[in-house]
Amino acid sequence: MTGGRPQTIAGVFGRVPEHLRYYGLLHLVVLIWGFTGIIGRLVSLESVSLVFYRVTIAVPFIGAYLWWGGAPVRVDRGGLLRLAGIGVLVAIHWTLFFQAIKMSTVSVALVCQSVAPFFTALLEPIVFRRPMRTHELSLGVAAAIGVAVIFGFELVHAAGIAVGLAAAFVGALFTVINGRLIARYDSRVISFYELLSTWATMLCAVLLLHGSIPVPQATDLGYLAVLGTVCTAFAFIGGIYVMRHLSPFTVILTTNLEPVYGIVLALIVFGESELMSAGFYAGAALILASIWVNAIILRRVTMPEGAKPDGEHSTHDEDAG
Repeated sequence: MTGGRPQTIAGVFGRVPEHLRYYGLLHLVVLIWGFTGIIGRLVSLESVSLVFYRVTIAVPFIGAYLWWGGAPVRVDRGGLLRLAGIGVLVAIHWTLFFQAIKMSTVSVALVCQSVAPFFTALLEPIVFRRPMRTHELSLGVAAAIGVAVIFGFELVHAAGIAVGLAAAFVGALFTVINGRLIARYDSRVISFYELLSTWATMLCAVLLLHGSIPVPQATDLGYLAVLGTVCTAFAFIGGIYVMRHLSPFTVILTTNLEPVYGIVLALIVFGESELMSAGFYAGAALILASIWVNAIILRRVTMPEGAKPDGEHSTHDEDAG
């Protein structure tokens, strides 16, 4: 196990086998991510103000975590400019995601985010200047068919789907760009500076849109507190922690459960208003299945011969988080 005080995060799972603690924490983080969309629909604020309050609450907690964990925070000027630019993309991504929820449903917005791996497969060969792999093309075809099926059955939500897909594209873009920075900087520091930039971007957006910072309704305060602390700060810290102990394959495959968890939670919380057509669920299933198959193929393609399976590597072999 990695030394240092952040190890206490997994303690919430009690005295259970170590690998089960990490798997349990990972699923909890993914469940929280799925719940983010629920909060987005419950809060009465429009999407720009919603994202502003999200990062306003989350950034101090994440900054305290970095200080507590002793992470190096120095970044050169060129790196700061790149991270600031990515923070703008994060702001756009979150705003579009919550706007898609406001315009349609939680289920629609979450399924649209499932298309992000397809956009990543298109963008990675461009950014990293490598040829596109056959299984990535297959993923793209399957995802496109899935989206077409959803559009065909959910024309009433066409605008929300379009905004959700735009959010997925922007999310894939900053993820791919981060892939070039992760080798140079601590991923915790990357996220912190990007969120600082996100906060500055949203502050400017709120002031341009409203002229002043809107005051949330009393009924929104609890939801915003949960969104900023649990759904953002805790999920961020927990995600970093498990990525240091589980293989990328396990993390990627499990995070693809986010729309599944989110759709189930939305049905529980909002009932029939979140119930979609059979065609919607068929398209969503096709998208998710293609992503899981792609992850399995990618693992077989990239896993070195003789490498150990999930959970059997050294915790120092992959510092993904």
